[in-house]
Amino acid sequence: MAKLLRVAPAPADPAGARAADRAALHAFLCAVNGPPPSDEFAAFADSFRARELDRLEYFQRPGKRARSVALVRSGLLRLVYVRADGKELVKGFVSAPDFVAALESLLTAEPSRLAIQCLEPTRLYVLDYEVATAFYERSAYWQRFGRLFVERLYVKKARREAALLTDSAAVRYETFLREHTNLVDRVPGYEIASYLGITPEALSRLRGRRTQKARPAPARGGT
Repeated sequence: MAKLLRVAPAPADPAGARAADRAALHAFLCAVNGPPPSDEFAAFADSFRARELDRLEYFQRPGKRARSVALVRSGLLRLVYVRADGKELVKGFVSAPDFVAALESLLTAEPSRLAIQCLEPTRLYVLDYEVATAFYERSAYWQRFGRLFVERLYVKKARREAALLTDSAAVRYETFLREHTNLVDRVPGYEIASYLGITPEALSRLRGRRTQKARPAPARGGT
């Protein structure tokens, strides 16, 4: 699967921000499915709207039906389930440049069990899901993009499930550090622990062991 491109954050002026949003969208499409038809891309991009969210604001609240998808332009969001007893279970994190959505709710038209909340001030480029599905009927390009996008999400989901079922906590932590280098200093430890399926105390021990291994061995004295 093609590696997603990094794009510049949106500039402060509205016109420049809109142009940067469209450029980021175009880069994402190219990375997943190759360049889109120019005339169809213009119509597709015109269907998006920019949305700014503050830290701790929700893009998707649990119990509400999801109706849109969004390209993350800047900031950071967490995907989380909340149990009846109030315990939060972190499913994942999404940062730029990637799409975010409560896919189960979009596909079933049922209230979302998933919450999507900002961990940082976040800029989103938002598209109504009904508009997105209408583009699938326009040409093979959009049908293929929709299929590849869902395949990306499935692979991510399958790998996470396999890691939780088969990998040790230490291996899961090393994988997180390797695959989410840009998040290590942006996500609180208790959020990372929840994502890894361990307690904050267990994460602290893993970090301590890792730090200890990284220390150089003491020099041996001469005879």
